[in-house]
Amino acid sequence: MRFVVLIILFLWSFTSLVCANMFAYSLCQSACCYGAVVCYKASGAVFGTIKSSNAPQSILICNGVLGACSSKCAVNFL
Repeated sequence: MRFVVLIILFLWSFTSLVCANMFAYSLCQSACCYGAVVCYKASGAVFGTIKSSNAPQSILICNGVLGACSSKCAVNFL
């Protein structure tokens, strides 16, 4: 049942160019956030729990990559 709902949502999102772009944008942003969470986990931290004032270098790199990825999504899909 869940698969059918996903297929319907996928097909519905491509009914117009605007919906397709917004769907692709949301997928892109989700991929960026997933990458940031994985990066944080590899650095031994939990995403969203580190203050910038005491963040290690690896977390700052993760944040920079997340920002770059998000901006690429905006440029390509909005």
